[in-house]
Amino acid sequence: MNRKPLLNNEYYHICNRGVIGVEVFKDVKDHLHFLLCLREFNTDKNVEFRTLKTSEPMSRRDVEEHGLVEIISYCLRPKHYHLILKQKKNNGIALFMQKIGTGYTMYYNSRYSSNGHIFQGKFLSQHLPNSDFLLFMTSFIHLHPLKRKEDQLFNLKLNKILINKLSTHVWSSMPDYMNNTAIYVDLPELKYVKPHVNTERIQSILQNEAYDLYILNNWGKKYVRIDKKYL
Repeated sequence: MNRKPLLNNEYYHICNRGVIGVEVFKDVKDHLHFLLCLREFNTDKNVEFRTLKTSEPMSRRDVEEHGLVEIISYCLRPKHYHLILKQKKNNGIALFMQKIGTGYTMYYNSRYSSNGHIFQGKFLSQHLPNSDFLLFMTSFIHLHPLKRKEDQLFNLKLNKILINKLSTHVWSSMPDYMNNTAIYVDLPELKYVKPHVNTERIQSILQNEAYDLYILNNWGKKYVRIDKKYL
């Protein structure tokens, strides 16, 4: 676990999972509320945890002035989540994750008549020191919906059908990278809670290469050591 102070303008892979295998996202409502947390808690302003509800998102100016982080990518799984964040303000990621942990836990305990922590303590963080690793890890978390058992991601036989399937996965930022607005047709409420995802950094790394083609043609061909605690 990375206990060093996280640095401004640097990128980090963040993840956490439910206590003792608890499903933290049980249905559509849970997923939507967590996405709302990602959107509404990304501010240095005070937010009332108990009255969090859908509203008009912050203006671009507010995001630039008050945002704690930039959300580069995310993926929600039933028992855990993955984020890639760029820290914008001092202690921004820690404050953002504290707000999310508190706000979502309060929602979860209220909805399911439970109490106590639902996540396994402090989130895990992994510094992404260069462009190649940032690009690799962004695609790594987007591929998680295809994962069925430990380490299977590194043995996937990818094809266009699987990549297109990922572009419709509403609980990740893959649709943002594939410009798939069709995801709102069957789930229109998603547009009212979806956090802003900054795809510009990844697109600048890829230059003219399409994101799906990068995954299809390059992912997993370069060996990158990833500690199993981040899987």
